[in-house]
Formats: sequence, C-alpha cells, structure tokens
Amino acid sequence: MSPFGTPSQGEQAVKSPIKFAHVVLKTTRYSEMLEWWQLVLSASVRHGNDFITFLSYDDEHHRLAIVRLPHLKERDDSLSGVEHFAFTFASLADLFGKYQQLKARGITPYWTINHGMNFSAYYRDPDGNQVEL
Repeated sequence: MSPFGTPSQGEQAVKSPIKFAHVVLKTTRYSEMLEWWQLVLSASVRHGNDFITFLSYDDEHHRLAIVRLPHLKERDDSLSGVEHFAFTFASLADLFGKYQQLKARGITPYWTINHGMNFSAYYRDPDGNQVEL
C-alpha cells in the first residue's frame, strides 16, 4: 500500500491540525499585490517592510504574507501548483457588499457560479493567482 494510504488502526488517534493558519505569496509586483489583497480581504498590516508584509483580517497574527522577490519569472500556468484560494463570508449579503466594493475599484470577477449550497465569485490577483470569494 502507498505510504499516503488510509491510516492503520493505531494511527487514527493522531490529531489533525486545528486550522489552516496562513499562506505566503511571492511576487515581483509587491505594491500592487499588497494593495489588492488588503482591499479584497479588508485586511490590516500586522508587520511589514520592503521585503515582506504580513496581513490579517481576524485574530491570527497573519493570514497572508507577501514577499518581494524581484528575480522571479512570470508564472507558467502549465505547471502543477495551487489552483485557487477560497475565503468564506458570513452571509450572502456580506459577499455582495464585497463584490460592490471591489467593482467600484475596477476589480470584477472573471467567473461566478451557484454551487447549490453556496454562491462564488472568482477573481485573479495582480500575479494571476485565482481567488474564490
């Protein structure tokens, strides 16, 4: 069996993480990414300098960090990697409020879908990362 298969009987007592803490994005578009993510998440800067900035929208120290790496190449969507990030709002009214705020700033979704149990709007950040709200 694969080492990634179903846990054996004794392993089932091992605990899972209690939450997903944060993600770090590397970019050559540091200022644009900071502005975009602060607006989209209504996030505040917890700590920042010319190399890295930590953003949060709740009690976690940071939910997102953005790192300036000027030597990076442009993204290649033909490579394996993360498909998208997703963030949940407390209500449909809150999601629509965020949609209106972003639209007023010229940020519009490239795709919307009703999944049946929820409604989602998909955006791309300045680096092309896909974000589901």
